[in-house]
Amino acid sequence: TTAGFAAATGGYLALLDHDDVLYPNALFECVQTIQKTGADFVYSDEIVLSADLKQLGGYHFKPDFAPDYLRGVNFITHLAVFSRPLLDAAGAYESREFDGAQDHDLILRLTEKAQKIEHIKQVLYIWRGHAGSTAAGMEAKPYAIAAGERAIDAQLQRLGLPGRAMAVPDAPGAFQVRYELTGQPLISVLIPNKDHTDDLNRCLTSLYKNAGYDNFEVLVIENNSTDPDTEAYYQTLPRRFDRCRVVRYQGPFNFSAINNFGARFAKGEHLLLLNNDIEVLSGDFLRELLSYSQRPDVGAVGAKLYYPDDTIQHAGVLMGINGSAGHSHKSYPRTAVGDMYRLVTTQNYMAVTGACLMTKTALYKGAGGLDEEKFAVAYNDVDYCMKLWQQGLLNVYTPRAEAYHYESKSRGLDTLSENARRYEREKANFYAKYQPYIDNYDPYYNPHFNNLFENFGLK
Repeated sequence: TTAGFAAATGGYLALLDHDDVLYPNALFECVQTIQKTGADFVYSDEIVLSADLKQLGGYHFKPDFAPDYLRGVNFITHLAVFSRPLLDAAGAYESREFDGAQDHDLILRLTEKAQKIEHIKQVLYIWRGHAGSTAAGMEAKPYAIAAGERAIDAQLQRLGLPGRAMAVPDAPGAFQVRYELTGQPLISVLIPNKDHTDDLNRCLTSLYKNAGYDNFEVLVIENNSTDPDTEAYYQTLPRRFDRCRVVRYQGPFNFSAINNFGARFAKGEHLLLLNNDIEVLSGDFLRELLSYSQRPDVGAVGAKLYYPDDTIQHAGVLMGINGSAGHSHKSYPRTAVGDMYRLVTTQNYMAVTGACLMTKTALYKGAGGLDEEKFAVAYNDVDYCMKLWQQGLLNVYTPRAEAYHYESKSRGLDTLSENARRYEREKANFYAKYQPYIDNYDPYYNPHFNNLFENFGLK
């Protein structure tokens, strides 16, 4: 391949495997995109077929460029087209230490240097699977896994991001990055609460047990409890949980206003919005969330949340689902790897749920907190994340922070009759504000997927 690069005279180059197949319009679509957008890196969707091209082995309907996802999986693969100046800036295949993951290494370096990356949302490439090819599975090339870890580690070094890549068990070709902490900043955990002391106690007990990080405080934001046992429980908190205190919001229930009120008392550099019906499972929960929140390019960080029956409740937010937004891979089994390993690798999404959302305090205050007027209860989390995303920040889902979410037990589901009118009003506000992303497509989803469900099923 290096010799081919040297011999090539074109202004753009494309990498193909010798036994794969291009759609007839593939190069036309690439050239048209380059001419329209000035992109120096272009990639398309693809399908995997059997060696005889008669049996579908899978489809790769990809998101737009997502740097955290690319560190977890080489989701770009084929067809990738890039300019000669970009290749010269990034460097070609410079070392044999990445053999087996040389394409992943090259794409990481190319996308680091690219000025404009465009995703063509069409199938332009057929990846022919056969025994021994990576299309047939990474297990056919076990040495590629170690090479993939080295390629990702090399990018982390180039970008000055202290951390290391680790292969995901039972997901060949998928990786997770464990970032080192660059300091010990204080985290302020905000937990709204009205009665439901059993839920709150479970939340606090699991958080303190599984935080994996010591420098945090907890503010329980009391909101109009009526059970006399609640106040008695609050009196026990200071002696049972270090750095835990109660602040009191007197107004009617307004999730946005309650969290904004609590944030005024927070002393931390980072905030964690946490529902009282969360039960933390993973052993380094706060540390994992902080490892992403500390990055200057990250806005909000969300966790992998399960229903009590061990199905997925939240793994990132998708725009456009049922005319508003929905949770990625909702109701998938806990053990599922998701579409193209998206459940078990770090993802970039437009938003994450406010049931468990970490963000820098400065960003939260700079955005004016959650919108108390238009999104008192619903969509305030997505609205907040969208404001960060529109500033050019990345919103991140990490599968390494895991918890149960006993969803909406404290106030009931929004589909109940007493909440329905408020929900519909806030849904209308959300649609009016974000109609282009709802009606067209979410850049981290794909227009080939249906927008009635969050299951990555085809239209």
